[in-house]
Amino acid sequence: KQWYQRRVRGNVRRDELDVRVPVWVRSVGPVDENVFFAGTQYHQVRVYDRRTKRRPVHDVSWGELPIISMVTKDSKCYFGNGKGDLGRLDARMLKEPAVKFKGAVGSVRGLALHPTEPYLASVGLDRHLRVHNTLTRELVLKFYLKHKLNSVVFMGERVGKKEEEEEEDVWDGLE
Repeated sequence: KQWYQRRVRGNVRRDELDVRVPVWVRSVGPVDENVFFAGTQYHQVRVYDRRTKRRPVHDVSWGELPIISMVTKDSKCYFGNGKGDLGRLDARMLKEPAVKFKGAVGSVRGLALHPTEPYLASVGLDRHLRVHNTLTRELVLKFYLKHKLNSVVFMGERVGKKEEEEEEDVWDGLE
């Protein structure tokens, strides 16, 4: 009998023992229509470019726990893992290692970037909302909330802004 190993093509190269590397994508963040980041269960952040090939262009192993949440803006990718670590990776400078943000604790479940200001908000199972400055990577605000949170969003305008204007109009009408 003739025994042979059938070569199965995957999107990641085989390791040094010629064993297929498992791929388990947990989060995805697009940069533009061709480039996107993918965070895996195996604590890796991969950069894919559809113009070059189907395999990842760059692969970074970060931490020891899975990458759970990810958000992108311009060419930067912000990601968080199950331990509470927050990191940033730049698609233009892939040779540099991922930088770490200070002050995060607990599993990071949701990330959001402010549309105009350099702020990154993160929430997780430790019930804290944390806001970091993306330029200095320092913790700006830490706020305790009563529930285990899974997502966070920055709003474009203040919630009570229209109500305050209507209330002022009522008072102006009374005078």
